[in-house]
Amino acid sequence: MGGVLIVVSCSRDKATGPGRPYEPGSFIESLPESMRLKVVEMRASVRKKIKNGKVDDLYQREGNRKDRSSNQSLAAGPDLGGREQLPVYLKARERYQGRLFSLMIEDDWAKIKELGYNVLILSGMYGWLLPDEMIQNYDCHLSDRVQLEDRVMSLGSIWGAFLTEALVSYVNVKNIDCVIDLLSEESYQNAINWPRLKKISVLHRVFKKRSGPNIVPYLALYLKNEILTLKAEDLPARIRPGFFIEKDYFEGDQLVFESAIDEIVDGVGREDKRKYDSTLIERIGKGLWTILTPIDKDNLRVAEHFYQELLLDKSEMASPMVHKYWEILETSREAMLRALIARFKKMFPAIASLEIRRNQLIDLNPAEGFNQIVADINAGSTQRIFENSLRTTGAGDNMGELLRRSFGESRIRLFVSYYGSLRTARNEYKRSVTKPIISVKQELEEFRRKFFAGRDSPLTLFLEGRSMFER
Repeated sequence: MGGVLIVVSCSRDKATGPGRPYEPGSFIESLPESMRLKVVEMRASVRKKIKNGKVDDLYQREGNRKDRSSNQSLAAGPDLGGREQLPVYLKARERYQGRLFSLMIEDDWAKIKELGYNVLILSGMYGWLLPDEMIQNYDCHLSDRVQLEDRVMSLGSIWGAFLTEALVSYVNVKNIDCVIDLLSEESYQNAINWPRLKKISVLHRVFKKRSGPNIVPYLALYLKNEILTLKAEDLPARIRPGFFIEKDYFEGDQLVFESAIDEIVDGVGREDKRKYDSTLIERIGKGLWTILTPIDKDNLRVAEHFYQELLLDKSEMASPMVHKYWEILETSREAMLRALIARFKKMFPAIASLEIRRNQLIDLNPAEGFNQIVADINAGSTQRIFENSLRTTGAGDNMGELLRRSFGESRIRLFVSYYGSLRTARNEYKRSVTKPIISVKQELEEFRRKFFAGRDSPLTLFLEGRSMFER
């Protein structure tokens, strides 16, 4: 019998009292060295982005994270890839003061160890944390908006694959064969690519009525009163996916576990933004909806919420709306590019580079590996590759021929037009705009029309292209 891992979310409320010097004992110490370095670099990168004013809170409307007092004093200590040695640390389970952690007493944490459980905490600043890991006071959330050089993304998307890769490494090192997901919000659940956890049981919590952060105190009570009465090796047999659990302390609600997120279609509580699903499925099509990643679905719901706020003349929602839609386009574009380049290299193994424009070549065999190819082809270069396919150049036009055969010239022409105009809007709305609200609404109605343009939408081309080139 392997181990059991329980995953929980960090909390917004944190202890601010006197700290202690940093002590070793980090989650990353259990990882292979290459992964360890990646996680440290990501933690340092998040701190730098916050310090440079690149991270904004969209949901609590608290503005730029740089202005938060806790973030102003964030030290470049060993926890964040630096060398500063300051007494600013508490254990994660002491630092967090939210509705789960405030109900957990010292004896509960001792029981977790005695009964053989592993626990990880998911944090927007640190990624994965151990309960006893030393952390600073900070303020950020995985749903925060981050301004990069060429795009805007959520903090969860920036952590992206790192969270999943680190979790897979930890699960393998610790010989975990069951993961209990007690994460508080869908934005935290959707940051993980759960199917990557192969050959182990993953059980996701969902309540019959409640959803979102409101479930946290009930998860804490279930952890204390049920899970911590059992040895870790006995727990998996006691949880039956799809069967509702009734407890007096659920106050009229019921808990159920599902083996995959959204596996239970009806009769359970989902977060309020799910109310947009029927509209989104109608616009995108059921077939394409099913191949969107959970985080892209979540981003679509958030973008739709921002759009509804914009219709109420809240002009401050214009930029967040555009960049949520653009984030979905970017993840779909990159997935399509991976499949396209892999197909192209398989068909034409002797071709060493791809010409984007004169004096701009993409190396198809970089020393850094395949991921570098995709990183080198940004949104503008992607558009140029499709534009080039419309300029037939004879026998050497291998990429153009592949694209024309896959999509047809008329569809490529429309894609270039629509994608170009979406890119223009994205650039214009990188920051808050001062246009009259009526102009903003007209422009963004057109943006949204082209985003949801059915078969003519760049999103549709990216999603269909990925499926086509992966076959």
